[in-house]
Amino acid sequence: GGELAVAYAAGVDSSLVYFHGNNKSRQELEDAVALGVGRVVVDNFHELRLLNEVARDAGHVQGIMLRVSPGVDPHTHTYITTGTLDSKFGIPISTGQAEQAIQEALSSSHLLLKGLHCHIGSQIFETQPYREAIRVTLEFAARMREQGLILEEFSPGGGFAIPYSRNQLPPSIASYAEAITDAFRYGCEQLGFDQSKLVIEPGRAIVGSAG
Repeated sequence: GGELAVAYAAGVDSSLVYFHGNNKSRQELEDAVALGVGRVVVDNFHELRLLNEVARDAGHVQGIMLRVSPGVDPHTHTYITTGTLDSKFGIPISTGQAEQAIQEALSSSHLLLKGLHCHIGSQIFETQPYREAIRVTLEFAARMREQGLILEEFSPGGGFAIPYSRNQLPPSIASYAEAITDAFRYGCEQLGFDQSKLVIEPGRAIVGSAG
């Protein structure tokens, strides 16, 4: 909520905002809807139902992405691993809960499901986990087409590593970009997705190394 308030105060176009958080309050969701946030990235079933209520009360149809957990180990510190089954973040694919969430989102009266988001962790020093997470999530999305899912947008999150000590050598931004775009393009071509929008979240990699 604080980040949303800062973005609004700075004059950011709210329609461009992707509003994250695994424990959003009703007030934060009300603020997001009132400010015209473009996408709320829904993290769990409680939020899915609460946001539908908030949007209904506001007479608004809210665009959302569902954050799913692909079950991929990013080989980073356990405290900043977010895409595995036992993470508190996202809705797991492997348990069938993500499929249930898609069904519920598509049937919600005041939510418009625009796509899927996955995020496997922070400080990821390898590019292969991104390829694997994209493959797993796009294959899941392909299976969900028969449920009515139209994948307009897809986000593999962020987590690009920066060096915190002299012996840490993270991949270049170009290496991350190549892995993500190659896997995304290949997956879309193989699975028949057309014109899906790719959203990237560089996070600390934007400015972290400046300090």
